[in-house]
This record gives sequence, structure tokens and C-alpha cells, in this order.
Amino acid sequence: MKPSTPGFMGANLRRARKARNVTAVSLADKLGVTKQAISNYESGRQTPSPEITEKICEILNFPVSFFLQKSREIVVGETPHFYRSMSAATKSAREMAEEKFHWLLDFVTLTEMFIEFPSVKFPNINPPADPTKISDEYIEQASFQVRHYWGLGDGPISNSVWLLENNGAIIVRRSLEAETLDAFSLWVSGRPYIILGTDKNCAVRSRFDLAHELGHLILHRNISDIYLNNPKYFKLIEDQASRFAGAIQFPYTSFSKEVKKTNLEMFRLLKRRWKLSIAMMIKRAEHLDFLNEEKAQSLWRSYTRRGWRTNEPFDDELEIEIPKLIKNAVELLIKEGILSGADISNELNLHHLDIEDSAGLPIHFLNPQAGEVINLRHRFSQEPKDLFNGKPGEIVQFPSPSRLRK
Repeated sequence: MKPSTPGFMGANLRRARKARNVTAVSLADKLGVTKQAISNYESGRQTPSPEITEKICEILNFPVSFFLQKSREIVVGETPHFYRSMSAATKSAREMAEEKFHWLLDFVTLTEMFIEFPSVKFPNINPPADPTKISDEYIEQASFQVRHYWGLGDGPISNSVWLLENNGAIIVRRSLEAETLDAFSLWVSGRPYIILGTDKNCAVRSRFDLAHELGHLILHRNISDIYLNNPKYFKLIEDQASRFAGAIQFPYTSFSKEVKKTNLEMFRLLKRRWKLSIAMMIKRAEHLDFLNEEKAQSLWRSYTRRGWRTNEPFDDELEIEIPKLIKNAVELLIKEGILSGADISNELNLHHLDIEDSAGLPIHFLNPQAGEVINLRHRFSQEPKDLFNGKPGEIVQFPSPSRLRK
């Protein structure tokens, strides 16, 4: 009888390959086995020997416990994954992103056993399931409803990331390993998740990506995958999310008051106050019919001549908004002695670098050999009266340690 690895779960090998973007053929070559052997391992028809299992762990960089854990069911969100690109070129990047997203879900599930995250306070406007029934007027009204629901008024949003975190969204900034994969979002178990890419490293573009994903979460909550798989509808859906991003970030009432002239200098001056790209404001002016086609084309030509498609004014000055919800939760768990970084890695059967990557945490944040988080100021001298308190730029606070779930 050939030696085997008891408890080896083939489905986990497939997940590991996708997470590392390694094909079955490539893995077989590195292991010195046939492609059919890899297929047998993944289907459960055959179990690798202990020596092959050890090599798999080394090549794919997973602990052996990852392959021995019970294969979990893939969590299906209440909405599809909304991607900016559904091209074949990004398929492997999407598969990598989705596997790491499931690690994030596992991480959040573990954390919520001990930490009470902010309740979800997102308005459900019950949008149409058919995107062709979502008009421009509907989008403008929807953005107004969301602003009113969150008490934002007509002014700039000081910190969009903290605003959404305070209202129950899980937001992560991490590398998505593909130029065409800017961000994605979906609803899972009644909570909105937004994954932002770090590749652009530009504050105004990141804010737009966040608002764009918020548009999907609000406008396309009832939509089905059928529309996303049709190029015609996919483009429409993307355009709707982009229009919503402009409307939520720069509402019509303020735009009509503050945009005295539709020229590049006016938009340059407004950029610092609203923390929005000049390109986004030009597009907003087009959407609101502040520009005719000839004037718009002239602006875009001038915009290109100035080199602003690569780097706009103030791009190097505006700070990128960094999520804090998950990082604060982990700091609290460690400070209170509830879980260590090693505990979290062991519970999730992942190396700390993979957890840090999937959750948007700093490198070595969970590394037990790098030292635990120490000397953190206790933030909860009293029960917070209101997690949001009507102020859009304040970071979420957690309940006091006395309310930690045991």
C-alpha cells in the first residue's frame, strides 16, 4: 500500500493553488508528478504521500494544517462580486482575490466571537433588479437619500472610509495583483464588504473607487449574475456606479453653487476642499449638463496636454484614507489577552502573512516572533453614546472590554 497523508482534503489543494495563481501543470512539474496525480489529489481519488504533502506546503507556502482542515463551504454573498473588469485577463486575479476574501470572512467570523462590530446602518432603497430601470434621476435621488440617511448635508465628506466603517462596512485596502482589478464589493450575511486595491496609491482615486463600490452596494443590491455576464448590461452597471460615486461625493446642490466656471482652474481649486479628482469633476459636469459636448472635449484635451492623466495637482499632498476597524479590533483582542497573533494564525490555519494580507493589516502585525502589540492606549473609559454621532469623519470605536463576548 502506498503511503498517504490521512485527512488530506483535496478541495483545499485547489483553493491553495488559486490563491497562489499556480496551475495544476506547474505544480505537477515542481512536485515531479503527473498532472493526473494533481487531479486525483484534488478530487479525493488519491491522497499524496507525506513527502509530497511536505513539498506541497513548501511550494505553495501553507501550513500542513491548511490541507488537513475540513473543507468549508464557499460563502455566497447576497449580491455578486462587483468587479470593474470581467475580462478573461483578470480571471486568475479574481480567483486569487476571492480566495483571499474568504480568508477575510473567516477572520471576521473569528473576531466577531469576541468583538461586537458596529451594526450595519445602510439604507435599503429597494432598487430595481433590472438595471435598465435605474435612470440617471433615480441615481441622483438615491445619492440624496443616502446622504440624508447618514446626516451628511451637502458638504464634503471628510473621510469616506471611516464614514462607511462607522456604519458597519468592512473595508480592506490590499494589493489585488492586477492593473484591471481596482476594487470589488458585495453583501455577505447582511454586512457590506469593500476591498480596495493599493496599486494606484492615490487618495482621490481611492476615494472614487470606494464611492463606486458604495454605488454597487446601494443600487445593485437586487441584481443577478445574469446581467453581469452580459457585456452590454455590465457596462451600464459600471456607468451607474460611477455616476452614483460623483453624486454622493459632490451633490448637485453644492456643485451648482460652487462651480462658478467649468474650467480646469476652477476644478483645481475645488480639488483640495472636496478631495476629488479633476477628472471626476469634469465627468460630473458632463453628467449634470454643465458642459456641452464641444466644451467637454476641449477640457479633456487641455487636461491631457497638462499631463494630468498621469498625475494631477495635489495628488502627492492628499493623504490616502486608511481603514482602521479591523486593525483596532485585533489590537483590542491582543491587548486584552483574548487572542494572540499566534492564536489567530492557528485558528485560521494560515501563515500570519496571509492573514495580514487578506485583512489589510501591516506586515508582521500578527507575527509572534516580532513581538506582540504593546503599550496601546486604552480607548474605552466610558460607554460610547453613539458609534456615528452624525459626524462623518470620526473613526469607529468598539464597545468597552466589559462587553467583549466571552
